[in-house]
Amino acid sequence: MQTVKHTIAENLGVAPTLSGDPHQLVDPQHQFSLDQVGDLSGKVALVTGGSEGIGFGCTHTLLKSNIDKVFVVSLSEEIISQAKNAFAEDDELPKDAAARIVWKQCDLTDWKRVQQVAREINQETDRLDILIANAAKGIMTHSLDRNGIDSHMSINHLGHVVLIDALLPLLNKTVKDQQTKVRVVSFSSNLAAQTPNDVDFATEEDFKSDLGAQALYARSKLADLLFSRYLNRKYSQAGHSDIVFNACHPGVVDTRQTNVWIHEPFPILGYAWNLLNPIKKSIFQGCVSAMYCATQPTKGGNFICPPAVPEDGPEKSRDEEMQDRLVRFSKQIIELAGVTLTTIPV
Repeated sequence: MQTVKHTIAENLGVAPTLSGDPHQLVDPQHQFSLDQVGDLSGKVALVTGGSEGIGFGCTHTLLKSNIDKVFVVSLSEEIISQAKNAFAEDDELPKDAAARIVWKQCDLTDWKRVQQVAREINQETDRLDILIANAAKGIMTHSLDRNGIDSHMSINHLGHVVLIDALLPLLNKTVKDQQTKVRVVSFSSNLAAQTPNDVDFATEEDFKSDLGAQALYARSKLADLLFSRYLNRKYSQAGHSDIVFNACHPGVVDTRQTNVWIHEPFPILGYAWNLLNPIKKSIFQGCVSAMYCATQPTKGGNFICPPAVPEDGPEKSRDEEMQDRLVRFSKQIIELAGVTLTTIPV
């Protein structure tokens, strides 16, 4: 019964309880709400894809918690403008909320641009307390990016590898100068468990091949979880435990992905996702696990499911040899594209 309760809490936006809040179904020690984020005055964050969907929920929560500045890395000027207007008109937020947003236009498949954005951020702030790697390509059909890599792997994993590598010095500086912990949050998914068994990141083919829409997404989300656990392990072994790396699962959230883009791979079956709209999580419910990871844990290496439930994740995600292979081939692919990684330990 506890497993059923946790499944509802992790994935759905309503529950058969008096409160209707699925997060109340988990044990008290694993409950968490956005009201518990705390005051973030003086701090700086970065959210990829922070202008819509779950990323909008993260950015809104950071602003509501009085963060000084949020770098939003995304593609669409129209969508960031809409988000800023919404922030400016929201009475729950500081009056200057929209002015606290610094937008960086970036395509995460353009790894040279990703590095350039990171350089700009390094020049524009002397601290970075929170990095939320949220932007992603969802369940869609196979396509190759400009470097001949599966676009799911390029956007969801490799683009964030480049970004995190370029910002780790700033994260380290923040730890040293501010005498504080900083937190890096990677969005994974419980769908990572559906990665085909023969995917082991032992060759570059696992960064390119077509597995079908859902399995492509699953593979990239397994990579995100493997990478987060790799970084936590390497930094902990080096005695740098003040950078806290965790991954999270958001649940089934009411976003453009689950309402519109799902029809690209599944023109008919996609309507089944639309039928779930009344019980999907809102974007604010969907960002709870990420905001927990972004503000609360003192230890890393975890896979956090809503609201704040640590789970093992797929067995593969705990395979240290697979973590090592993933990072080794990720580095090789990125550097073949003319982008040099300088910080991530290998």
